[in-house]
Amino acid sequence: MTEELFTMAANESEHSLFLETLVSNSQEFAHLLSTLIGYIGLGVMIFGILYSLLLLAKEAFGKKVVMGEVRLSLGHYLVLALEFLVAKDILESIFDPNLTTLLELLLIVIIRTILTYFLNKELKEVKQEIKEEKRK
Repeated sequence: MTEELFTMAANESEHSLFLETLVSNSQEFAHLLSTLIGYIGLGVMIFGILYSLLLLAKEAFGKKVVMGEVRLSLGHYLVLALEFLVAKDILESIFDPNLTTLLELLLIVIIRTILTYFLNKELKEVKQEIKEEKRK
């Protein structure tokens, strides 16, 4: 009987250690994944800026580029980058769900959602301007 209890205690200890390791590894993976997603968002933003600068350089060297298309391109990249950054923040808050983190997440999501809304609104206006300019 004592031997069975010792075996059960050892099994529970191993089980507990396994769960602790699993949770720790999950948190490390989530942190790594959220960092990767954040860098992807940053990369998308930098690529969009560089691409838009390239379009501006084409205009500077005499190729006809509609300024609205530059704004539209940059806006699309910025919206996409913001979506990646929101996903990163949500993922980070899942594994550290204290009140401060959740309030920070709420504030960040609200600000980025407002930015995304107004960027999309402006992009629609720019698309309309481009259509009108091409008709002329």
